[in-house]
Amino acid sequence: MSNESAAREVKNEVHSWAEEKTKGLMKGFLPPTSKLKGPLFFANALYFKAAWLDQFVASSTRDEDFHLLDGKAIRAPFMTQIEESMKRCGSFEDFKVIRLNYNTGRCYSNNFPRFCMDIILPERKNGLQDLLEIFNSDTKLLLQDFKLEDMLVTEIWIPKWKFSYGLDMVKLMKKLGLTLPFNYPDADFTEAMDSPDAEEIFISKMLHKACISVNEEGTEGASIVSCDENLGCSMYPPPEIQFVADHPFMFMIKEKGSGAVIFTGAVLNPLSDI
Repeated sequence: MSNESAAREVKNEVHSWAEEKTKGLMKGFLPPTSKLKGPLFFANALYFKAAWLDQFVASSTRDEDFHLLDGKAIRAPFMTQIEESMKRCGSFEDFKVIRLNYNTGRCYSNNFPRFCMDIILPERKNGLQDLLEIFNSDTKLLLQDFKLEDMLVTEIWIPKWKFSYGLDMVKLMKKLGLTLPFNYPDADFTEAMDSPDAEEIFISKMLHKACISVNEEGTEGASIVSCDENLGCSMYPPPEIQFVADHPFMFMIKEKGSGAVIFTGAVLNPLSDI
């Protein structure tokens, strides 16, 4: 940026772009203290908000205890489904999983819901760190589909949450070995842009910010359809499960056609940004 006036102008443009692309959910993309000193920077925002296929009833939301990692309990609003329903679930040695489908898009191959959220709940109330270490030690767990089965879910308790997370990717890229684009005078963008200053351009910032909002309905005004994934028939009663997410947990939003994980995170405190 050649001067402070130009930097302020670009910052305002970035704020307007982020707010427009995220339907107003993401405001103030750049922190007030950020300074755009370099000639080139990248900004990326991820926005996902969709309606549940089976929506929660707002009148059934109630305040209950959520147990933090430090052992303290806070009162948080929990979305609830008390009536019995069939869901794709899994119960494993250290955690259990429930899959909640979104009413946004359909898979081309089978017309099933295209997007879903897998909520991965540690068995122990303070077991999130161990759970994260399991997934970090084997990244294939993020990409593979869990061996879920049809289960009769008698109760679902999931806290509402909304939070955002941002970071400057430059340090991460350098740690991974990509250094040239961020260093002057080593960076060379002469083949990427038609500018007499291309030899002097380098990337000063690479900002990424993600924001997610989870509530009873999802996107307002979304239509609800009745079909879900085929749940198999059996002469034996399905196993029963209760899913009460009253302590820190992981979540992943997936595109089921490809198996791609488009969003992953952990809820440590559901009140942190509500």
